[in-house]
Amino acid sequence: MATGKPGADSSTLVTSRIGGQSLIELSNGVFGQDPVLWGRYFKRFGDTSPTQYQHAKEGDALLSKGIRVLPIARQTTRVDGLEAEGIDDAKGNVEAVIRTFGSAYLKGQGGVFLIFLDVEGSPHSLSRHYWRGWAETVVSHSQNFSQGDVSLVPCVYAPQGDDTTWQAIADEEVRGTPCGGAWIARWRVRGCYNLLGWNNNIVTPRVKPNCPILLWQYADDCGGGIDCNETNPDIADADLLDKLILPPASGVLASPAMVSTPPVAAAAVATSAPDDFSSFIRSLSRRSLQHSAMGVIKSDAGIEFHVNFCHPNPMKPAMPIIDEQDLVLSQRIKRHPLLRARVESLLGVAEDAGGDLEKADAAGHTNRTALQRTGGGELPLQV
Repeated sequence: MATGKPGADSSTLVTSRIGGQSLIELSNGVFGQDPVLWGRYFKRFGDTSPTQYQHAKEGDALLSKGIRVLPIARQTTRVDGLEAEGIDDAKGNVEAVIRTFGSAYLKGQGGVFLIFLDVEGSPHSLSRHYWRGWAETVVSHSQNFSQGDVSLVPCVYAPQGDDTTWQAIADEEVRGTPCGGAWIARWRVRGCYNLLGWNNNIVTPRVKPNCPILLWQYADDCGGGIDCNETNPDIADADLLDKLILPPASGVLASPAMVSTPPVAAAAVATSAPDDFSSFIRSLSRRSLQHSAMGVIKSDAGIEFHVNFCHPNPMKPAMPIIDEQDLVLSQRIKRHPLLRARVESLLGVAEDAGGDLEKADAAGHTNRTALQRTGGGELPLQV
């Protein structure tokens, strides 16, 4: 069986010492080489807990070994919650990553990076509503917050046997909620073990996600400090390692100017991304943007983005400022065609009335009554 490349993750600093060794030294002794990636938690920017990635304390150690940071979004007791909770948590996760490294630095590293939602399984298996809110907001907020310089791609870490989680992701994929990749936890051994042969029959969940399986956590609690992981040998570096973050030197941190300017809506495309991955990134916004053949992207709201598809980053030219909540609302309304049609009808009535709400109210009585009964129930909507 083919084997992948070694990776580690930890819930403490990589510079922590166990038995006189740093965690990086411990991992080298297990794998016979340095790991190519290291999973660390990103929850909220400014959290000084050693559970969260602390760039000033561990960035140089990772950089010196060429180890890339795999960002993990950790709010494990909330992932079975509501869409609104997923939206809120995603904003904190996104800002933690971008503010830690700086949007200018991330842009220079390619601009497209993976972030994995941590799902530990029952009693907090992933709900489809939380995943929808989290995944969609990771895409929109990373682009808005960085002014189009950075696109974070939503991925998931979960136990192989957590059917509830994988079913939620599969259900949402049908609706268009993006999933950039899966990291599977299925421990075949406990403690410190070198790479095992990759076996799709062992790694693949019973409810198979459409997104690619990128990584396998095959052992936990190595030395009391790290978990052992293996990359999928069938996955190219361009689709995994190149989408993780090689940290800058510890003195290179985000300046306020990098993160405080007003957000803009963008569908960022990495300038160095391979064609297949670029196509995936473009597809993240496919539900709200439609490509035309004339160099114009037109949204469902009628907003036109004039682009040059020959440019290495075609979406970078001037973009209008769009409220992020409007984008989310547009995505939500699109899931209910009947509701969308009624709203458009009511807007048409209001516009025909020349902005006079009293006239619109009188003319739109029939539409409003029908809207209130959408779905067979009463909808308390007033014009």
